[in-house]
Amino acid sequence: MSRPTDRLYHFDTHVVRATQLTPRMRRITVSCPELAVFHVENGPNIKLYFPLPDGSRASRAYTVRHFRRDALELDIDFLLHEPDGAASLWARHAQPGDPLAVMGPRAPLDVAGERQVLLLADLCALPAASALLESLPADTCGHALLAVPAADEIIALQHPAGVNVQWVVADAVDALLPALDALPASQWQDAYLWAAAESGVVKAIRARFIAAGRASRARTRLVGYWKQGLAEHEYHDLRHVEMDEA
Repeated sequence: MSRPTDRLYHFDTHVVRATQLTPRMRRITVSCPELAVFHVENGPNIKLYFPLPDGSRASRAYTVRHFRRDALELDIDFLLHEPDGAASLWARHAQPGDPLAVMGPRAPLDVAGERQVLLLADLCALPAASALLESLPADTCGHALLAVPAADEIIALQHPAGVNVQWVVADAVDALLPALDALPASQWQDAYLWAAAESGVVKAIRARFIAAGRASRARTRLVGYWKQGLAEHEYHDLRHVEMDEA
């Protein structure tokens, strides 16, 4: 069956419920009748639009956490951080009935042919890593390093039996790096590599694999979700430039 068109779709959704998953992660469930034509097959990435005090809107990229077509419900997990950005502030106070504009999805991430993976994520990227783990073929093997600042941020995950999930509990921006150093890079040169974390950490991850001989960007996806020292809106435009350099 062919994949639906990649063109963007616009949905004027409303909040159905809000669920506090962990102290810092809140799931917002939205719905609208038009979600009947929501093409989740087009990929996990959507854009959300949040109101700003001056009357304009801020757009941010998020991950589809779950989509239930029978109920026309879309789950999106938000990291609540301080200071709040536009998305975090909205999610912290979202109540049933609140509007949320959704665009997408687009940019499919096809992992159906992958048999070995190495996934690296911090708390900000945990929703995306969770969705990716759930989408892997049942016979996939590999390792997932997931860094969280406290044990109460660990969540139950579905993943293939052959993928080992290792939680790194440390309140440090670069908590992934010491754990990665314990994994011999030579064993992962042929694996599908996916990493999402703070910008400088992602660059350091790439440098480690280049030093180990992984020069190609094929089967590699590295994304800086945030940058230490910059507010969410300040890093929004810089992110694409930095990731081109990563």
